[in-house]
Amino acid sequence: MFSLELHDEDLRAALDRLETGLSDMSEVMNDIGAAWAEAHQQRIEKSQGSPDGTAWAAKSPFTRSKDPRPLYNTGDMVSRIHHIYGPDFVSVGSNMKQARTLHFGAAKGAFGQTKTGLPIPFGDIPARPFVGLSPTDRSDITDALLEWVERLALGS
Repeated sequence: MFSLELHDEDLRAALDRLETGLSDMSEVMNDIGAAWAEAHQQRIEKSQGSPDGTAWAAKSPFTRSKDPRPLYNTGDMVSRIHHIYGPDFVSVGSNMKQARTLHFGAAKGAFGQTKTGLPIPFGDIPARPFVGLSPTDRSDITDALLEWVERLALGS
């Protein structure tokens, strides 16, 4: 049997940097979250539809906004998309109370009735999914992770 053992300080240092970096990925998770939140904002502003490319239903003629973009009225939705991150996760979403209904839709009367007995909402609201991963998002996240691991390994 033949055995060869190598001791390389540069390689050991690179492996140590990788081990440390992979135990707390907060930096790259923050970068990914910021870019992913911006991608969601751009989809809404440009009315590009769902992350999977499905077009959103048009606004109802009863919608009071003059802006034809389905998820854009005052710009509040765009400004309230945010990300949170930690050592091993990133999440993008909105804390607006309408976000769930805009994403999943709602049937007429799903939220009960007004004091006068009218349904809330007064008509069906179609689902307009806006949170998710597009193929471009997936590619951008993969690229960000690869670049980050390379920076860790090279110590730059």
